[in-house]
Amino acid sequence: SRRITGYAVSKTLEATGNLTALQMMLGSQKLQSEGLIHHSDRGSQYIDKEYRSLLKAKGIRISMCKEAWENAYSERVNRTIKEEYLQWWSINNFKELKNCVEKAVKHYNYNRKHHSLGYQTPVCFEETLSTLEETQRPKMKIYKKQELNIIYNK
Repeated sequence: SRRITGYAVSKTLEATGNLTALQMMLGSQKLQSEGLIHHSDRGSQYIDKEYRSLLKAKGIRISMCKEAWENAYSERVNRTIKEEYLQWWSINNFKELKNCVEKAVKHYNYNRKHHSLGYQTPVCFEETLSTLEETQRPKMKIYKKQELNIIYNK
């Protein structure tokens, strides 16, 4: 649906910011986390032991890309938040940045229409999707050059 369900602003690339975002996502999901796939690059915040343990405890499979293009969807939404929102606002300190990111995410989820979603917002698309039988739901098209590797942490 392209909906942003978890986010955090952090002063470092340590895993604490990512843990905050992950916990927000887990608290907002109507679906069971079992069966989800968490896809990321191989940044230190994603290979952090506590971060991987939380994913594993919730039954979420871990997928980490080897090539930059394999993480294009995540990078694209980050760019959208930066270029369509943050760069246009006067942000003078960390507290203002956090408030602006929250405002941007809310607008992105509830007001920004996406061509790929039939010009619906992510929240509207999810609501529409929930009314359809599984066989009626649109298929997601993903461009990929090669098979993505899924890493199972034991």
